[in-house]
Amino acid sequence: MSGALAVIDSLQVRGMKCDWVCQTCGMERESINHVLFSCTLARQVWASSGFPHPLGGFDENSVFANVSYLFKTWRTKEDVRWITRSFPWTFWFLWKNRNSLLFEGFLFDGDQICAKAAEEANLWFLAQEMACERSEESDQGSSLRNQVYIALPREFVKCNIGMRWSRKKREVGAAWVLKDTRGMTLLHSRRSFTGVWSKEEAYFLSLLWAVESMISHKCQRVYFALEWRMLANAINRPHAWPSFKFKVAEIRCLLGELLAWRVVFESSDHSRDARLIANSVMTGDRFQSYVARGSPRWLLNSFL
Repeated sequence: MSGALAVIDSLQVRGMKCDWVCQTCGMERESINHVLFSCTLARQVWASSGFPHPLGGFDENSVFANVSYLFKTWRTKEDVRWITRSFPWTFWFLWKNRNSLLFEGFLFDGDQICAKAAEEANLWFLAQEMACERSEESDQGSSLRNQVYIALPREFVKCNIGMRWSRKKREVGAAWVLKDTRGMTLLHSRRSFTGVWSKEEAYFLSLLWAVESMISHKCQRVYFALEWRMLANAINRPHAWPSFKFKVAEIRCLLGELLAWRVVFESSDHSRDARLIANSVMTGDRFQSYVARGSPRWLLNSFL
């Protein structure tokens, strides 16, 4: 954006004699906008990346207009956030690929660039999530170890939600376990999701499904217990978590169909039963969805 990339146009402006031709596609003149958006290879990369394409294509001359479009799409299209969030890495690998051709004579194709950008983006976001979880665990200290079963008000039930996500397979195992005020298991359920590209999305889908299930089973006063503190905080204080705005709005709209609800965080030790059922999708290939009364026979030792 500041014009600091050493493309041919920038070098010419600084008095260096260079060949005007883009070494990648053979077109005359090589600007920053050309390398990142207009070059034949760049067009292929953006098409393969799955990023929503602007009507009429990217601007041929204005890098500012194109970058503005990327940011706007990233902010507003929550349903494809797992795709749009990787565009900075797409920039980086387009630039690295251009330099690789000039200095090493080697060029990756569009699909390879997309794969590398997506992989690096996912690794970075995973690292941030792990760092956040470690920080939360550190802040809690011994209080998590001493956490007790949440006492429910009368007429309430508690829905523990478990989730297991496979980054390699992009599959999710989700489960919920419904208990009464005494902690006795009333119902439990399991299902799977496919094509889920982030752990964040897996948690959202699991909670959304659990809320829909409670509505369909006529449970009107429910405590939802999650293993991910960040999501619980985002639902309870949406204005403090603007990055979750659209997903949280969708969940809160559904929660509004209940007479009373509360979303709370509980450590995995206190939702072990739901977590074990969710794990069975991944470890035992139990992809069939079901709802059943009481506790599953194969996990009786984990249930009350």
